[in-house]
Amino acid sequence: MLFGGFVPSFDHVRRVTKILKSELLRQARVYKEALFIQGHQAGGPSRSRMKRAGWSRILDSTTEWLWQLTLQQLRACLPKKTPVARSIVHTVGNVQISDKVSKVLSQGLKFAVQPKKSALDQLAMVKKIGSYAPDTETDRCVSEGVDVLERTAAPVDTFDLNAVSLQRPPHINVAERLVVLSR
Repeated sequence: MLFGGFVPSFDHVRRVTKILKSELLRQARVYKEALFIQGHQAGGPSRSRMKRAGWSRILDSTTEWLWQLTLQQLRACLPKKTPVARSIVHTVGNVQISDKVSKVLSQGLKFAVQPKKSALDQLAMVKKIGSYAPDTETDRCVSEGVDVLERTAAPVDTFDLNAVSLQRPPHINVAERLVVLSR
């Protein structure tokens, strides 16, 4: 038992892992230098270079194997992550949603709404696409892209909230198409 039977904190495990890794690398350097010295004593420079290259390959693979073995033991000490709790999707009325849609909605609001690019990102994309066009066509491509952005831009809501009635008209049935998320 590396930690004496106690469950260590994550930060402590991280520190011990770094210490063990640096110690293993230090020992590998010492052995590599010892092999280098033995290689020079064994024969001429070309023969010692070939021997040293072979020993270095063996040493590198052995060091990596030892480190992976130690890392595997250290990771076994880490606490297991608990799965994220999913929201329950409630439907009101005669709404039929597929299992795929229900799964996406249960992941929460972050996943339920498709991300939209900001106007600045869209303009940057138009300029980037225009830069791929030939030099004579660049201005026209950017101009047409900006025109498309202007036509497809979402209108900004500018109505007065105080003027809106809080009672709904009798001909609108709100509960027919309602999906509610709850934790």
